[in-house]
Amino acid sequence: MAHYYLVSSLIPLTLEGSPPYTPEDFLSSCRDMLARKDAIALEHVYHGRLDEVNHPFIKEWKKLEYRLKNALVRARTARMKVSPDPYLRNDTPLDDATEKAVTEAMNKPNPLERELALDRYRWKTLEELTPIINFDLSAIFSYAIKLKMVIRWNSMTDEKGNGRFTGVLDKQLQGLAL
Repeated sequence: MAHYYLVSSLIPLTLEGSPPYTPEDFLSSCRDMLARKDAIALEHVYHGRLDEVNHPFIKEWKKLEYRLKNALVRARTARMKVSPDPYLRNDTPLDDATEKAVTEAMNKPNPLERELALDRYRWKTLEELTPIINFDLSAIFSYAIKLKMVIRWNSMTDEKGNGRFTGVLDKQLQGLAL
């Protein structure tokens, strides 16, 4: 019953929208509504420690991430004309939909658009893994992953990007100075 109430009380997310919660607020409110074991699993999911969570939804999510990373390896190594074999996760089969999404993303003109296309694919897949009528722990895990994506995209500003670029450029220039 707590899962139903919690899921139905979560503010809807959009990838390009503003995050309605801070990570701390989200995890805290969930902690109050979940069994201790589920709250710990949710914290692991939010912080990217998926190997510490034994749940069918997370197993499927990890498979998607492996397929996505393998497709990215194949696309990048093809551009460099090297074999992808040393970089692939061999236990993950090919998936046409993922391969197509990566190909479309890699054809975008700049890295930011590529990353956004990949996150849109992730978002779509999360939607498919957790139908609208799902009020169990899977829906809460899915929301946590989506919230993390929203927060990440909202943290990307021109100012931060320029600062990072300047830092990288300064390091490169220092390496050239003898």
